Amino acid sequence: MEDGFLDQFTSIGINLTLMGAQADGQIILARAQPLAHKLTNVARQNPAVYKALKKYLDGSVYAMLFEEIGVVGLAICANHGIDPFGWVKSLFKKKDAADGNDQLSAVA
Repeated sequence: MEDGFLDQFTSIGINLTLMGAQADGQIILARAQPLAHKLTNVARQNPAVYKALKKYLDGSVYAMLFEEIGVVGLAICANHGIDPFGWVKSLFKKKDAADGNDQLSAVA
């Protein structure tokens, strides 16, 4: 179980670093082993936590697959000057009443 969490945290840290969130990636990489160890210790002491974490790890193969697909997609977007996060953030911003423009800008 500990190795599973360590692999997962390391992968997340490396992917964040490669995508440009270097500080976040470095924090996760630096704390991956202690966090994996502590999660495993909690699982050893609590059967309900063990069951939940085991279920999470067993299903996380699919999560890791989708993470890899996302990383590839984000890298391709960045290579073409597309900022998908900027578009997503804009969906949650309040529209300025003075703006009056309700059209999405074209993506090149």
